Order: sequence, then structure tokens, then C-alpha cells
Amino acid sequence: MVKACSFCEECDVRTFESSEFVFEPLPEISRARRVLIKPCARYPVPYPVTTSRETLETVVNAIRRVSDADILFLEGNPDGVSMNSIYRTLSYDFPRVLTLNVQDCSLVEVENPLNKAFVLNTFWLPNVVLSCDYLITIAPFE
Repeated sequence: MVKACSFCEECDVRTFESSEFVFEPLPEISRARRVLIKPCARYPVPYPVTTSRETLETVVNAIRRVSDADILFLEGNPDGVSMNSIYRTLSYDFPRVLTLNVQDCSLVEVENPLNKAFVLNTFWLPNVVLSCDYLITIAPFE
């Protein structure tokens, strides 16, 4: 079901139901050892503030159909609240998915891979990103 924008009648913003979402992983994911998924899950508030469980389930199941890769969720709360409790509240309790708190990671400096960096020559990443073959960021759909 597609809903028109609730703020005005003129804009072209639409909200789609999560059941309409389809994820087709790239064929290369079949060779991955680790896939890191970065959901929007900073707070224990359900969709549309955070990525819906149904959307994550669709992505995890699609990856599982083509790969035996380890799947990790990585997110952090700016107030220092335990991510384990937030993951539980949001029902991000998928089998064989490791849930991590970005505050528990070490930051590492990496060179900007662009041939000609516009602003930053280096930037900082959580160390776990370097051991993953793919990074998927999933924002709440609006």
C-alpha cells in the first residue's frame, strides 16, 4: 500500500509498506566471508524512526540464500545506551547474526580511496569495517 505524504497534498513523498521491499544481493556476495549491515537503530523506537525488522529480515534472508557469510549489525547510541538492549527492543534477534556496538570498536585511520580527495585525505572507521567484504547501510524507508 502506497500512502501519500501526510504533511501536504502536493509533494511527491510516498511511504511504502515493508512487505513491498525486495532485496536482490549482488552475485559477488555469494563469495563474501563477512557482510556488515549498518541499520538505523540508534534509539529503541520502532519504524519509521528506525529500520524496520521486516526490512532487515528481507535483507538477511536474501544474503543467506546466496551466501554462508557471517552477518554483522553495527550501530551506536549517542547517549551511550547499551546497543544490546536497543537491538532486543527492536526485535533484531536474527539467528547467526552478530550484533555489535560501534562504541566497542577501535577507530582506525584509512586513506581516502578517491584519486582526488575533495576535502579529506584520510578518515576514521570502526576497525570491524576493515574485516568485512561488504557494507550495506539501510535507512528507514519513507
